[in-house]
Amino acid sequence: MVLMLIISVPLGILSAVRQDRLTAYIIRLLSFVGISMPGFWVGLLLLYVFAYKLGLLPVMSASSGLKEMLLPAVTLAIAMASKYTRQVRTAVLEELSQDYVTGARARGIKYSRILWRHVFPNSLLPLITLLGISFGSLLGGTSIVEIIFSYPGLYAIMVYRIAHELVLLDVPMIPRMMTEHAHGKTGIDINPGASIGRYFFIDHGTGIVIGETTEIGENVKIYQGVTLGALSTRKGQRLRGRKRHPTIRDNVTIYAGASILGGESVIGEGAVIGANAFITSSIPAGAKVSIKNQEYTVHYDNEGFAEPRDLDQEKNWFYII
Repeated sequence: MVLMLIISVPLGILSAVRQDRLTAYIIRLLSFVGISMPGFWVGLLLLYVFAYKLGLLPVMSASSGLKEMLLPAVTLAIAMASKYTRQVRTAVLEELSQDYVTGARARGIKYSRILWRHVFPNSLLPLITLLGISFGSLLGGTSIVEIIFSYPGLYAIMVYRIAHELVLLDVPMIPRMMTEHAHGKTGIDINPGASIGRYFFIDHGTGIVIGETTEIGENVKIYQGVTLGALSTRKGQRLRGRKRHPTIRDNVTIYAGASILGGESVIGEGAVIGANAFITSSIPAGAKVSIKNQEYTVHYDNEGFAEPRDLDQEKNWFYII
């Protein structure tokens, strides 16, 4: 909010004072562009330039340091400053057209004194009203920016994409070092050798493991704790170089805690794998897999016996994440 005011108030006043000049046209153009750009696109652009290309700031804002807060703050401030610049300009122009300004100038009072002692304070009244409205939206409407800068899945996927390209170029060691670094920061372990299609999404993310020969299609969404791994076999090193991990087709959703193992396991297009499912064989397209009628045991220490009970679940309970 403070950064937005630092940007918008001077630009709005300058645009009003120098109306019909090149400076005013440039400021109005920049305001229009700032309002038009989506917040997530601005965030990605800033990450690409200042974090990836220049390396001046961290990619993921997991902590509350000044460096971690700078890019999210700038992202939010750009759109808000563009809007408030226009509001300040309109308010200042309206005050400059008032009779008291004409009278003050006729009496020979300096223009700068009129501007800062009379026009500027009066033009702040509508701005303060808008600030109260924007404060609520700032607290509740920043989810997209939070995803860009704070979701561990976005960071892990970005590092994987770069590391995977290095794998395709036969670069040794470095790709795995990159993904292990991301693993340490996010808790998400994606082997750089895995093949992942477009529009891949990880929600929450902690505990996800994706093996080296995993193949994932497009528009796939997975949740925390999912394992796409290999079956444990004797003399497993003999399988090196062969497909040991599952294939996930397009438009598949895999919910929390599910494990899909084995190189011959293929999850068909559009399938939904419920939470905590354990799969070692193929699932046809469009299927919904769930673990139902779970049993838990209640121990009575004084009685000396255990009572098994079934969990009563709704039909679609496996969507729980």
